Amino acid sequence: MAVAEYGADRARARHSRLIAIARTVDGPAGKSLAQAAHGAGLLVLGSRDVDGFAGMQLGSTSMRALAEACCPVLVVRGAAEPADDRVVAAVDIVEPCEVVLDFAYAEAGRRGVPLTVLHVWDEPWILAYGQEDPGIADDIALIEGEREDRLLAAIRTVQRRHPGVSPFHQVATGSAANLLVEASRRAGLLVTGARRNGAGRHGMRLGPVTLTLLHHAECPVAVVPLDQR
Repeated sequence: MAVAEYGADRARARHSRLIAIARTVDGPAGKSLAQAAHGAGLLVLGSRDVDGFAGMQLGSTSMRALAEACCPVLVVRGAAEPADDRVVAAVDIVEPCEVVLDFAYAEAGRRGVPLTVLHVWDEPWILAYGQEDPGIADDIALIEGEREDRLLAAIRTVQRRHPGVSPFHQVATGSAANLLVEASRRAGLLVTGARRNGAGRHGMRLGPVTLTLLHHAECPVAVVPLDQR
């Protein structure tokens, strides 16, 4: 209980209006954290520092909590004082992304910081044939235009619910993991989504891009559960 009380005391000292309650539970740490967060709006976890700033890794407790949590999970990473305070929303327009955008809009509005909505797409055939066929540039431009239209449609829908936030948006081509890690170096929070384990089940299935961000992003990462289609 002493560790929990210490954490609650520190939270109250830094945020005087915050009501912080210390609790301890018995059982496996990751599963117990996820269960304690049932009905919560957010579960906050930390990263462990393995070999300095670049080596901050997500431990088994956090991975288990993410695998069983039923609410958005915020993993605290990076420097204590990020170089930039903007919120970056990483969205996949192929998936239902409104819940990710809603979370990012709400955080940007609450913090009073800029919001960037970023969609990255990576098609292997572009790398394979792009340099051999100069005409493929027209195809790439067409695809990028279609994706930007879909991204803008999603943004407009969410914008109506958050009129006080005006985002910058971008469609980029390349490795999603690499570009998003790069974007995290200029952000105070990166928001992404992960599919739920299944209908009526708790927890999220973490894809390779999300796992890369959780292990290597240089700012806190929020993972929002996505309902199955």
